[in-house]
Amino acid sequence: IPEILESILLQLDMRTLLTAAQLVCHEWRALITQSCRLQEKLFFRPRMHGPPVPNPLLAEVFPLVFPPSPPPLPGRVALAEKSGFRNLTFRYLDMIWNPRKQAAYTRTDASWRRMLIRQPPV
Repeated sequence: IPEILESILLQLDMRTLLTAAQLVCHEWRALITQSCRLQEKLFFRPRMHGPPVPNPLLAEVFPLVFPPSPPPLPGRVALAEKSGFRNLTFRYLDMIWNPRKQAAYTRTDASWRRMLIRQPPV
């Protein structure tokens, strides 16, 4: 039965798998935390093969850290490279302006801290 549940859970989107699915029961949480395939889907465990895929949750939460996709227009590449991280601003990050989210993001045990930035890792 765990194999069937794992196959079903692999069909969930990453956010649901990370949050809601683990709250269903202890068995589901245990399977999600112990399954290599589910941990890869959540970017907690490295996948060794396949095309590069950025972590969609980290890209959503930290949009200024991830390059735009598709790549910017040729005229904008130089500007993006010139500005680099020196001009990085956090004023658009929801975690800064939303006190409820700020507490969740700044927890030392927050799950995003263990996530890989992309699969396969760099």
